[in-house]
Amino acid sequence: MARVSRFTRPATRMLVLVAMVACGDVTAPLANTAYLLHTVNGEPLPAIIDSARAPGVNLDFRIVGRTLEFLGPDSVQYAEASDVVEPLPDGSLKLVQSSCESVKASYNLAGRQLVVRIPPNRVLGTPLRNDTLTTFGRDSLVQIHDGLRLTFSPGRPDVPLCG
Repeated sequence: MARVSRFTRPATRMLVLVAMVACGDVTAPLANTAYLLHTVNGEPLPAIIDSARAPGVNLDFRIVGRTLEFLGPDSVQYAEASDVVEPLPDGSLKLVQSSCESVKASYNLAGRQLVVRIPPNRVLGTPLRNDTLTTFGRDSLVQIHDGLRLTFSPGRPDVPLCG
């Protein structure tokens, strides 16, 4: 004799719906959301991402801030503030150079993989750049690049990065 399941079609549909919601909607467009870089390798900003040490040269290259503001189903405003500082013997930092870049870029979201295509900057001579990030629901974005782990959380800075 065949065993009859206690689940009805409506109950099965409800279980499928609950499973879909529990997995998070990471494939939906990210329009009208913004993410703020808050740590690099677990350390708060500003974060040293590179250094130059040689006789007469003592420089740290830092990310001061980075944001991704999703404008539509395939466009994003990318902004990054960075600087170069010289650590002085008394522990203070001498600002050598600072820069801020804000550009409209495009993005593609496939599953949990988000690829942001940052256009080339002809003035600075930088080529087209593809930043690949992993989404964790709507809670965070993580980018692993050149040995650095950049973690973004939903939000906007108190003051726009590039004014």
